[in-house]
Amino acid sequence: MLAVWFFLFNVASRLVTDMFTSITDDITAKHKSRQEVFANQAAQEKQANEVAAQQVINGAALSRQQQQAFNAQYQAPDGCEVYQSDRHMAECINHKMRAKRAFERSFEQAVGSGQSDSPNLIQYSDIPSGGH
Repeated sequence: MLAVWFFLFNVASRLVTDMFTSITDDITAKHKSRQEVFANQAAQEKQANEVAAQQVINGAALSRQQQQAFNAQYQAPDGCEVYQSDRHMAECINHKMRAKRAFERSFEQAVGSGQSDSPNLIQYSDIPSGGH
């Protein structure tokens, strides 16, 4: 009888050991799978951050290029080198702001259409009146 109990104990012991091994393997596989998911998410986030950073750099470079192009092409109207009055100063500054807005629209169209040249020089007829 003792031999039967010993046999049953060995069988039960193997079953329990196999069951725990299976459970441990499942837990290990799930843990490894989660780690892979987290690693993939981290890699995707890193790539997204790198893309966003590059877009910021490209945007800053484009803004710099746009400002340089505007500065190279803008010609202030005669008389705006020295302001005659506060009103004249405001007119000259407003002229430059209108010219810059028009230039920016032209620049964006050129960049959007893939043109490599800077937009053409923008001419304005709205010349400040001087101090009148």
